[in-house]
This record gives sequence, C-alpha cells and structure tokens, in this order.
Amino acid sequence: MYLLEVAEGHSDQARVAARFLAERCNGHDFPFDMTSGTVPMTPSTCPARGREDSVVSALFSIRPLREDQDFALVKGLYLRADDYVMMESGLAISDVLVADFFSCCPPSRDLSRSVKLGLFRSQDLLAIADLVFSYPNEGDAYLGLMLVARESRGLGIGHRFVEHVIALSRAHGATRLLLAVLDCNVRARAFWEREGFHLLHTLPPACMGKKIHVRHQMAHLIASD
Repeated sequence: MYLLEVAEGHSDQARVAARFLAERCNGHDFPFDMTSGTVPMTPSTCPARGREDSVVSALFSIRPLREDQDFALVKGLYLRADDYVMMESGLAISDVLVADFFSCCPPSRDLSRSVKLGLFRSQDLLAIADLVFSYPNEGDAYLGLMLVARESRGLGIGHRFVEHVIALSRAHGATRLLLAVLDCNVRARAFWEREGFHLLHTLPPACMGKKIHVRHQMAHLIASD
C-alpha cells in the first residue's frame, strides 16, 4: 500500500503517515511524489518552508473563506472542535456563532482589514483562523482565532498555519503578530511558545459567553524578508 493511500484514511496509521509525508516533504528530507508514493521529487519541486502563497505542503492548502460559500464548512469545523468552544464560552455550536466568526472585527476597525482563513486537505476543512491587520496599532497583526479540528491535531497543521499567517502578516507590513491565550489552555500556551511567541502581559478577567477567563497576550516578532 502506498503511503499516500494510508495517509488519506482515518486510522492511527493514517495520522502517522500523513504527518510523515507533510513534515518530510516540507523539510526536504525523504521527498516523495505525492501522486504515487514511489517516484522521488527533487528538492526544487518540494514546497519550501515559509513560502508566502496558498500551498503550505503537498497535502494542505490555505485560502480565504467567504460566508456565502463556506458557512456550512465552517459550522462543520466548529462542531469538530467543540471541545475548545465549550472551554472558551460554554456555548453550543450555532449559526449565530458561525456568523460571528465571519462578521467579527475589533472596535473601530474595518472588516476589510481582516481575513478569515481556512486550511484544507482537498475539500476537507481542517482549521480556520481570523487575522486582523494594523491592530491594535499600525505595524501589528492580531490573530483572533486559530481553531483545528480534533481529529487533525498533532499532525503539524497548526505549525503550517502559523507559518502562513506570519508570512501574510509580513506581506501587509506587520512587524509583530499578537494573540491572546486562555490561562486555562495550558497546551495552547505551550504550542505558541514553541512557535516563538513570548508573553507580553496578563489581561484582567473578562466574560466570554457563559465563562470568565484570564488571558495572556503573547507576541511574535516578524523579521523582514
């Protein structure tokens, strides 16, 4: 059985194969032809790490999301990540929640200065992100949300998504990427620290849906090209 055929399944074996293919091809170690699993690709044809287009690996792609086209896909993603939603707000997944994702914008900021992103494997939406430019200050970008489906965690998807978000922020003139992580979400904070984010300060308790949270604002300095 070819590795690609294994990777497209849903077993534990599939998760391992998918991670191997995504990580090795992008790292230019053990390159594979993703169509057959047998003919090696040259390093020049493997997707480059940190590339600023929509292709983040041979298995995954990223594109902007549109409410009129992608509403059902985003709702499905929320349902596959409802453990985080329950932790954050205690709210059930609803059309209102999904509509808020598409319409959410910081105070005094124009929605046109933000982008809603989806990371796909083929037509399957695996993760979403909400990125705002020039917020809270010029030269900043703010990642309001990055949500990965439960079954897709641990495959390097978050790392690929962060690389793309940083590249996109840089292209819009940002020198710093900000986000806030819940105090109770210890695993998420560890992830962001691995991605090069550092603590700026701790925010006072705030109401989020049915819950009250302390959040930690973190930052990643974006180097110029």
